[in-house]
Amino acid sequence: MCLTAFCSPKRTMRGGLVALLKRIGRLGFGTGYNNLSEETGASRAGHATEPLQADKDGPEADGSESCNVGPPSDREEVVGRKADDGRSSMSKVAVVTGGTRGIGEAISIALKDAGFVVAANYAGNDDRARAFTERTGIKAFKWDVGDFEACKAGLRQVEDELGIVDIVVNNAGITRDGMMHKLELDQWHEVINTNLNSMYYMTKPVIDEMRARGHGRIINISSINGQKGQMGQTNYSAAKAGVIGFTKAMAQETARKGITVNCICPGYIDTDMVAAVPEKVLESIVAGIPVGRLGQAEEIAAMVAFLASEKAAFITGAVMTVNGGQYMANG
Repeated sequence: MCLTAFCSPKRTMRGGLVALLKRIGRLGFGTGYNNLSEETGASRAGHATEPLQADKDGPEADGSESCNVGPPSDREEVVGRKADDGRSSMSKVAVVTGGTRGIGEAISIALKDAGFVVAANYAGNDDRARAFTERTGIKAFKWDVGDFEACKAGLRQVEDELGIVDIVVNNAGITRDGMMHKLELDQWHEVINTNLNSMYYMTKPVIDEMRARGHGRIINISSINGQKGQMGQTNYSAAKAGVIGFTKAMAQETARKGITVNCICPGYIDTDMVAAVPEKVLESIVAGIPVGRLGQAEEIAAMVAFLASEKAAFITGAVMTVNGGQYMANG
C-alpha cells in the first residue's frame, strides 16, 4: 500500500486551511477570522435568520447585494463591506446637531477625542459657535434642523468640506413649556418640528448612502420626560417619546444594512438650561435622583462615543437610560 494514502487526509486539511487563510488575506482582513466577526456585528451567531420584510422594497429588490456579512465563504457580501471596514475612525465623519453647547458640545468633543472628524451644527448663536471652534478646533456649521431644505444643504456642505457622513447624532432640541390649557399652537408646532421632525430631516439625506456603503450610526437624544412624561411639557414629552419610536422602527429597517440606530434618554444634566431652574425647584429635582446629584454632559457624551464605535456594532434599537436611577424604564 502506498504510504501517501495515509498522509492525504492531513495534507488535504492543511491545504484547505492554507487556501482559507490566503482567501481571507486577499480580502484584506489578514488572518483574523474573529476580527471579521466583531466588525460586522457577529451575524453568524444564528440570530434572526428570517429576512426582514422592509428590505424587500430596498436595494436588494432591484438586484443589489446585501451588506449583511456571513461566513468568509460569502465572498461577494464581504467585498461589499470591505471598503468601509478598512476605514479608521480618523476618517469617519460625525455630525452633531446642537453640537456647540451643553450636552451637544460634550458629544462633539468626545467624538473628536475618539478620532472622528466632527461637524458641530448650531442654529443661531454665531459668537458662541465661533468661540467653540476656536477652543476645540471643531468646525461649526449653521442651519435650522427644523427645516428640511436647510438640513439637506447643511449636510451637503459638511460632505463637501469634511467627507461622507458616517454618524449622525440628533441632539438639538428646544422647550416651549406650558400647561395644555394654556399652550399655544405655535408652541406645540415649534417643539414637535425641532425635536421630532428633525429626526426625519437629518436622517433622510444620509440614509441611502449609509445603506449603499453598508455602514452607519444614527444616535438620537431623547429624554427622561419622553419616557415618563412631565407636567407642563406635553409638547416636549410627546416629541421625545416620538424619538424613541422613531429609533426602534429605524433600527428594524436598517439592521441588515450594517446601520445601527440607538437612543439615549438623559435625566437632569448639569447644563445652562438646568442651571436656570429656580434653586428650590432644583433642590427638589436632585432629591428625587437616587445617586444624589445631577448628571454631567460628559457622561452622556461617553455613551454616544461608545455607540458610535465598532464595539457597539451588535447594539441597535436600544434605549439607553442615563438618569442616575430617577426613572427605571423596562425598555
